[in-house]
Amino acid sequence: MLRITALAGLALIVGVSTAFVIAGPRSGEKVAPLTSTATSQTFPWLLDALAEWEQEALLRSSRLETSTPKILLLNYSAYDSAYAEKIRAILARQIPTAEIATFWKGTPQELALQIAQHHVVVVPYPANDRERLARAYGKVLRQYVMRGGAVVFCGTDKFGILQQYNLFDLDFGYFCNAVGVHEDDKTHPIFRETPEDFVPANYVYPLDVSDQAYVSLANVRGYSTIGYKPLGAGKVAYIGIEYYYDEPVASQILANAVCWLCPPSACSPTTQEQLQPSENEPNANLTARPIRRIEEQLYAGTGATSSTADVKIYPNPYIEKAFLEFALDKPTAATIEMTNEGGTRVAILLPYRNLNPGQYRVELPNLSPGVYFVKCQLGNMTVTRKVVKGRA
Repeated sequence: MLRITALAGLALIVGVSTAFVIAGPRSGEKVAPLTSTATSQTFPWLLDALAEWEQEALLRSSRLETSTPKILLLNYSAYDSAYAEKIRAILARQIPTAEIATFWKGTPQELALQIAQHHVVVVPYPANDRERLARAYGKVLRQYVMRGGAVVFCGTDKFGILQQYNLFDLDFGYFCNAVGVHEDDKTHPIFRETPEDFVPANYVYPLDVSDQAYVSLANVRGYSTIGYKPLGAGKVAYIGIEYYYDEPVASQILANAVCWLCPPSACSPTTQEQLQPSENEPNANLTARPIRRIEEQLYAGTGATSSTADVKIYPNPYIEKAFLEFALDKPTAATIEMTNEGGTRVAILLPYRNLNPGQYRVELPNLSPGVYFVKCQLGNMTVTRKVVKGRA
């Protein structure tokens, strides 16, 4: 109430100031509205304050008084519409009592109004930001979470768009084929009735999270695949698993996460009992399905390794020259490329070829200063290393 009164007084003062500056419309002149370019140049701080107040009012305008789980799919940045529909189908099947709505695109104020009517916002495979709205939507999501809402990001190879949403700090991400071990507590509700380790038929997307408030629950070699961050009165969760194709364990983890983030009255024990995969699950034979591959768009990190290769880059950082060395203990098909932080390929270090067992060394190109990732595809294994090119 005090803040609203202060803003009202602020608006009155600016209204008087605006009248003084304009001094009334002269012959043939029009008074600029408060939201005009002229006014925004004169009083940008006022428009920011009013916009923030409007968003807060929208977020407070709806009270959730239902025991039904209410889920909003923020599909704006989804990889494609088919992926968004896959997520919707999974949640509808796993949590049959849920009410699921979608938001594809609109103003931040429209998003604020809609999310205020839901317990959890799920962001399916964020990969696109053509309209450059992710940062603005991220501000709305932050206010929503601070006031007790919850957001779930599904895994993505486009870690840059997670940085645009800006709800937790991360440095880079990549893709691989193993979820890894649960670091903290296997009894966490997200892992209810799931195996300690499992190898999915599709990709998972570990992140190098630098946010000190982030709690990692599952990882690949120290890089988080599943985790969450407390933020204000709410939480932001990351489920770094591929959902383009459905599979029982992965689907259950997503549903578990949503129910964990909903109020207890919304996701009751009865609903929790319905999370078990059906014995007639049509997707049981997962190994026969093709895996979606988008090699030219993949972002890199420190990928899964095995005893068949030992990959090193030295010196790192480097000024002019650096070398990548690796050893193979059996014949292997190999290809090596280098990408920038945006995931764009900048060099092919080794075109596809079959290599015999032995030691190999590849020189890195003298590129512009910056952060790069070297991705080695060695048979069916991917190893990725981060390298920094310094200034001379």
